[in-house]
Amino acid sequence: MARVIEAEQIFSPGRVHFHLIRSLAEASAPHTHTFFEIFILMNGQMRHIVNGEETLLQKNAAVLIRPADTHGFQREGDGDCCFLNLAFPAGLLGEVCAFLGQGLSPEFFRKMPGCLTTQAPEALCARAEQVYREYCLLPPGGRPAEARAKLLIAELLERCFLPAGQTGGAPDWFLRLEEAMRQPEVFAGGLQKLAELSGKTPEHICRTFRRYRGKSPHAAISELRAVYAANLLRTTSMPVLDISLECGYTSLSHFYSRFRAAYGVAPAAYRARSRALSPLTGPEGAPPRP
Repeated sequence: MARVIEAEQIFSPGRVHFHLIRSLAEASAPHTHTFFEIFILMNGQMRHIVNGEETLLQKNAAVLIRPADTHGFQREGDGDCCFLNLAFPAGLLGEVCAFLGQGLSPEFFRKMPGCLTTQAPEALCARAEQVYREYCLLPPGGRPAEARAKLLIAELLERCFLPAGQTGGAPDWFLRLEEAMRQPEVFAGGLQKLAELSGKTPEHICRTFRRYRGKSPHAAISELRAVYAANLLRTTSMPVLDISLECGYTSLSHFYSRFRAAYGVAPAAYRARSRALSPLTGPEGAPPRP
């Protein structure tokens, strides 16, 4: 019978627990626990057995383990691996879910079928390792340590484990392209820039976006441009025309149309409203419409 690890054994002090497992020789035997955890394979490969199902994990694999999931690890051949584990109770996950919105709750993740396993973007894995190293320099159980962990959990959930962010076996080139797309000089270049960076045809990129993200690359680019434009409107005095060009629009009317579709108002009206709102009385701007 699998050993049960209780929350009281882990969260003392604090409500988060990082653990860097440098070798499978240090990993626990098959077990279950009363809390959530996310682990990321930092290097190497291994076989992960969860609820009786076995999966081969490669570098940058990210796995969400839920209370009552039973799991364990096995070597793949003669190789070894290193993985980073972040454990947290359902209460803290509830706070992260409230921050993310979208009607999320810990129960949402409990009810998802199967083990939640995906390939995380390499930059996100590097950020997780950096947060772990910062965590090790902070007093255990303190607010700064917990705050860093909560932000990391939120990003991991949003980018790896929510339906819109699940990779579902997406190829590495696509994950790297998604990471690059977050740079203004990339999304401003549109689909042609994505084709240049990836070495794939625009048609292949479109098919891959549809398959793994359920939307077109044009929709993804439009979302990034709208958010970037809104931030420039709030935080700079750049003319609207310059912001339009900065975001990659060659037509001012097209920019107005796309921005209004995302935020419900014209860019100038959005800027005026943002400046009229004090940080003490309300948010600096409305979020994009879903």
